[in-house]
Amino acid sequence: MQILLIEDDPNISARLKDILKKEYSLQTVKTSDEAIEKLKDSSFDLILLDFDLKKEDGLQVFHKINPIRPEVNVVMLSFSNSIPLAVAATKAGVADFIRKPFNVEQVLESAKNNLVKEEYKLSVPPDAVWLHGQSSSLKKFLQNVEYLLLKNKDIILFGEKGINKADVAGLLHDNSVNKKRKLNIIDLADFQLESLEAHFWTIIQKLMRLPDAAALTEEKETCGTIYVENVERGSEDFIATFFNFLENRSANVDKKTRVIVDIRNKKILSKLKIDQYELIQIPSLRERKADIPRLIDAYLKHYAAKYNKEIKFISTEALNVLNIHDYPGNYLELAKIIQAAVLGAKGENLCLADFALNIDELSATALKLAREQGLAMAEAKDGFEKRLYAVLMAKFADDISAAAQFLDMPKTMLEKRCQELNSNFVN
Repeated sequence: MQILLIEDDPNISARLKDILKKEYSLQTVKTSDEAIEKLKDSSFDLILLDFDLKKEDGLQVFHKINPIRPEVNVVMLSFSNSIPLAVAATKAGVADFIRKPFNVEQVLESAKNNLVKEEYKLSVPPDAVWLHGQSSSLKKFLQNVEYLLLKNKDIILFGEKGINKADVAGLLHDNSVNKKRKLNIIDLADFQLESLEAHFWTIIQKLMRLPDAAALTEEKETCGTIYVENVERGSEDFIATFFNFLENRSANVDKKTRVIVDIRNKKILSKLKIDQYELIQIPSLRERKADIPRLIDAYLKHYAAKYNKEIKFISTEALNVLNIHDYPGNYLELAKIIQAAVLGAKGENLCLADFALNIDELSATALKLAREQGLAMAEAKDGFEKRLYAVLMAKFADDISAAAQFLDMPKTMLEKRCQELNSNFVN
């Protein structure tokens, strides 16, 4: 285990090295500049920081180094017996405060309690089904989340409709250094427009207020992450004031609290001091085609259990149609499609007939299948029709009367057209 000591008194350095040498590897630097370089290039499990440095006090150093490695706990040492100093250090985010002269037991116990116990690994909650998979776009997204968690910046989320961004906010909070604190969600869609701004400011200022001394030991009662949804409901002046508040936090605002904002209008982004935020683009379902079978299986099991259905399989025809659909409504759309099919199913297997797909969706699927054949224009038209009728016959279990009714055309006309296309899907 690696410990970084920021100390310019050689006697204290020697004393700490003697205490820790049996269990830990200790590297010592004397200034904040040296500490910053070490933290950029090396991995540490704990930082020991002396408040009583000659050139700058420990709190000044802490504010410089904490953004570089916010996941690493800092234990501060000081000759001072000042309660306000201890309170200020704790409010700033210092994990422990030890008064000098210290004893062996104090140092070893603090090191044991505040060391990073294991290698950091992102934990994705099992109930957020859509955040699981093996596609390259999802892996890249989760790697980006891991990287951004190590930075001490507010976050802006971008994503299409049908994506549960609150799940991403929860993922960020549960894997952050503030995970022992609360995650608070503010949805501006819940506010009355006439009272939106006043109501919002009352809540945000209460949540981000620095905890008082009595609450310092009750970290679980303080706010660690605020997720703000539907910020565009506010006026332009309100949005500008809100981001100015984030970019220029006053002294009485808890700087440890991370704010995550859902923004859907990229014009707003162009007006922000973008270097003060981290942007996360959430992948759409179209970008994760490789994950669709797994998501279908997960949703199928979930809704089968919810509605007490004995459904075990999904037909190949249904799976092929679901795989090629574009899903403009993303994960929510796929979940609703599976939910409706499971709710109406009567047997153990889901087939295409169980899915309430409309003619536009089936036509889009047929057109895609035809394009994949690389046909010329005239051939593509016939190919599209042929594919469409094939999908419909699969949906209606070769019942051409039902297919004709679905298409709102006479049965004889459909039979004739299928014969013209040399369809193999009519008995």
